[in-house]
Amino acid sequence: MSPIELEAMVTVEWGSSMNKLFDHLKAKAGLLLIGLIWGSLIVLMLPLMLLAFAVDKITGVKTKEGWLYSILLAQDHLTHAIIGGYFKTTVSAQLGHMSDNSKTALLMANFVDWGFKVATGEIGHCKNAMQKEDLFYFSIRKALAGALFYLVGLFYILLIIVILILKEVL
Repeated sequence: MSPIELEAMVTVEWGSSMNKLFDHLKAKAGLLLIGLIWGSLIVLMLPLMLLAFAVDKITGVKTKEGWLYSILLAQDHLTHAIIGGYFKTTVSAQLGHMSDNSKTALLMANFVDWGFKVATGEIGHCKNAMQKEDLFYFSIRKALAGALFYLVGLFYILLIIVILILKEVL
């Protein structure tokens, strides 16, 4: 093997390793953003979600027809839209799709599945959420920009609330 062929082989292997590392980091960052955004929506809507859970239990509504399920599905679509995903595809479906090739996505899908099992009784939510019309693409740039502007908006609202409270106190 000539030195040029050896250098080309090493460059390809190094480039391939760097691509795998970049893909791994991109997946971790994307899943972290999903967790932050969806987690903030859950915190913001927790009183409503608890009320919906209680009403669904008292009235005996079927899981997928319930108020809580509707709220969770809306959060799912909103989170996916914030990170630049296709509007008809949910985070759950995206995680179900990604979980076949990513341990991180599988871990997060298992967590979401557990949450839906506790909240609605559904088993295997992320795989069940996948539809034939779903489009699965993920851009870390869109996700970072969407998450950044969403979180800045939350901070801005919090700042306004603090200013209003301080105005009343002082």
